[in-house]
Amino acid sequence: FLKEMLEKVRTAATWREEEKLDFQIEVDGGVNVETSKLSREAGANILVAGTSAFKAPDMAAEIALLRK
Repeated sequence: FLKEMLEKVRTAATWREEEKLDFQIEVDGGVNVETSKLSREAGANILVAGTSAFKAPDMAAEIALLRK
């Protein structure tokens, strides 16, 4: 996860809204509870969480936290 990429997500989300476009913004890599929130706030609507979900003691609980 590279925090500096959030600006690109924000730019894409603004463009999508201003132009009334229909496309998805995906963040893949280093998605965890903290970064999922940052990504959604920036405008991403698809998150790919591998390690944080698969290595969690309770995968369902981790996924629920990622969605909050």
